[in-house]
Amino acid sequence: GGVGRSLVEHLIAAVTEMGHRDLNVHVVGRNAESIRFYHDVGFDVVGHFELLYDTSPRDEQIWRDGENIAGRDFRV
Repeated sequence: GGVGRSLVEHLIAAVTEMGHRDLNVHVVGRNAESIRFYHDVGFDVVGHFELLYDTSPRDEQIWRDGENIAGRDFRV
């Protein structure tokens, strides 16, 4: 249950009824809670990746080790 889940489920039903074949959400890679939420609701297809190159000094970067995708380790 929950309001967020109900809203997303309503949105999925509405876009399906309108004949749309897909619905996209954009989440920040380090937001594991949102990724789990959307996955639990049925968003289980990865369509696009946005890769970033951080030019700041390594000791000033905010990223943490996190994900392995296609056999490569990425920070999030």
